[in-house]
Amino acid sequence: MISSEKYLENVLEKYACLFDIKKPYELNGRKFSAYGYFYSLNEKYVLTRKANLWRAKAYEHILFLEVDKCDMSLIDEMRTLIKDHMEPEMARNGEKYPPEDHMYTYLSIAIISKEKPDKDFIKEIRRFKFDKGYLFNFRGHSEAHIICVDMESGSVHTNYAARASKKFFLESFKSVEKEELYQTAVS
Repeated sequence: MISSEKYLENVLEKYACLFDIKKPYELNGRKFSAYGYFYSLNEKYVLTRKANLWRAKAYEHILFLEVDKCDMSLIDEMRTLIKDHMEPEMARNGEKYPPEDHMYTYLSIAIISKEKPDKDFIKEIRRFKFDKGYLFNFRGHSEAHIICVDMESGSVHTNYAARASKKFFLESFKSVEKEELYQTAVS
């Protein structure tokens, strides 16, 4: 079985290409193994930047949490964390609305569990939804992505919004396995 530490290091190494990573990280008294921040600005202008046709800002904040076992109280804690802290502090910076030209903010939490979660927890992960629009979506929206990595069985569970991330996290298992095979062959 792959250790959660090696798996997390592999994932963070890949994330570091596009994200600013902080290790460890604390939010609302909860300690996380790491935090990643991504920002992108897209714009279209004619001849000079002063003649700007449109501009769109995209953000993603991801928290990485290592746990021994997942339980239903963890889902409730993550829901509260997203609603009461991540969305107002990270998406809106404590303001009433996000900054001008805001298109979207993804508020992601990747839970890396050493033990296999039970069926009720997996069902709750799949049902998890948080989507908040600002000014009838003229100022964009915030969306929660929940990823649960099961180290025991080597599977990944996500909510519907995070379904595109599933492939990345599954491929990280293969990447760590290849790395471990290489290390044993070399030594």
